[in-house]
Amino acid sequence: MNLTIFPQAHSEMSPSHKSVARQLEQHIFARSTTAVSVHIDSIAGDGNCLFRALSNAVTRSQTQHDILRLYVTSYMAEPEVAEKLRSLFAGGDREAESHTQHVLAMQQAGQWGTEQEIAAAAHLLDSLLRNILQQTVLSPALCSTLH
Repeated sequence: MNLTIFPQAHSEMSPSHKSVARQLEQHIFARSTTAVSVHIDSIAGDGNCLFRALSNAVTRSQTQHDILRLYVTSYMAEPEVAEKLRSLFAGGDREAESHTQHVLAMQQAGQWGTEQEIAAAAHLLDSLLRNILQQTVLSPALCSTLH
């Protein structure tokens, strides 16, 4: 399966989204001296939200979330990546669940993404992904153990 890139859609942000976007731009610039333009979109909260957000960021549409889920979970299942993810996320609330079982469960639509999927997606897409709600930052540099 291949992703389709959709034309740029210029959706209007609400005043509150505009305010948050400006604050994020300032925060990013203060930390990195990189000027960025932030646009906030609403993502359906149906258990596919991580993959909808990734799809929206990569293709400008949430409709291909299932393909992004397949890309990320297939990447997580690669033996070298799986071993590094196991060591990176050892312990915690997933200790009893094997990595293989986790990846199989994550292949199902509606399964909420975890830090493992965020780290794998950041590495796979060679991108910085930031979860604003939890203030979790996982970038390729921070996840260098995946290399």
